[in-house]
Amino acid sequence: EPMLYYPVPNYPMPGVDSVPVTSRRGAARGVSRRALVAGLVVGGAVLAVGSGAAWATFTGKVPRWPWLARATPVPGVHVGTPIQLTGQAGAVGTLAWSPNGQLLAAGDGAEGVVRLWDVTLPNGPVATLAAPTGATGITDLSWARDSRYLLVSTTGAVAQIWNVVANTIIQHLPFATRRAVWHPRADVAALVADNTAEPTANGGNNVALWDIASGTIIGSLARHSGRIVAAEWSGGAADFLLATAGLDSVVIAWQGADVAHLAAVEQPLLQGAVNALAWSPQKTQLAVGDGSGATRVVERGGATVATLRRDGAAINAVAWSPDSALLATGAADGSVAIWRANGGLAGVLHTTGAVQSLAWTGGFLAAGTAEKVLSVWPIASGS
Repeated sequence: EPMLYYPVPNYPMPGVDSVPVTSRRGAARGVSRRALVAGLVVGGAVLAVGSGAAWATFTGKVPRWPWLARATPVPGVHVGTPIQLTGQAGAVGTLAWSPNGQLLAAGDGAEGVVRLWDVTLPNGPVATLAAPTGATGITDLSWARDSRYLLVSTTGAVAQIWNVVANTIIQHLPFATRRAVWHPRADVAALVADNTAEPTANGGNNVALWDIASGTIIGSLARHSGRIVAAEWSGGAADFLLATAGLDSVVIAWQGADVAHLAAVEQPLLQGAVNALAWSPQKTQLAVGDGSGATRVVERGGATVATLRRDGAAINAVAWSPDSALLATGAADGSVAIWRANGGLAGVLHTTGAVQSLAWTGGFLAAGTAEKVLSVWPIASGS
């Protein structure tokens, strides 16, 4: 299998657009908004030049890196040496990039702490949020489309919405949630209850639709016969499209023009045990990772586009590149495979410990593991 990077020095990485977050030194800082990347691939006569059009980016600009790592053996995918974010105290159970690509939220599965990272400051988080009293872990993180608010899902305590700019909690949800997913284009969240006594969510078998503005439940989706383990909205669909996977070994698509009246597609998208779901950002294709080591890509109608498999290591996380051209799959053996949308393997990255979470923004792919390791790779596809 081709390796996607080789070690090069970890230089500082200025030039990334940022929000006005106070740094650990207590001073607000800003950075350049213009950047151009040019790298000469060592050992081969390949010159890679990037601009805002050629690279998927944060806010229309490209990070100004002082180096560009060697191109992969498969043309068109370039990966830099990984940035190790230090200060992660527990296993990284969930990850989420802000929609503007400036901050990475990491949820601790056991410690119950959310940490916000700026990859230009890798030596510690820029902000932290402790879970409410009684919470035993962070189970899900989901950003609002304006990158100001973060929906935090916990076990043992109610979910809450964090204003990361003002560093305040603006809303408490009515019950603890195992999954809480903010729609990418609307102020509504899909909630899966963690409390088995919560009647609205039927002990985690159903999905409650939560209207953020009014703070009320506006609908409930009931079809699973087992506890729901994954739920994901599609950002690429013109209508409202939600996928859910449960311990009943069924993946169901819910769709509708009105979010308050979603209906299940008659036939399940897939049948089989599922660990992870991810919709492609620009298409209506769903990546489904399972415990056998397989990842299937299916259309919203149920047709299988590709089946991706390397070995028998369970797939715990999946994430698409912003342009939907590449798919990352994180496995229990510590590997992160990069696949092309047509099913071809581009290469494999490696980290320490079983991969539990993945998140991909314009210029970076992040992976969190059970061994308290949080790694971020600069990555781009294209010229």
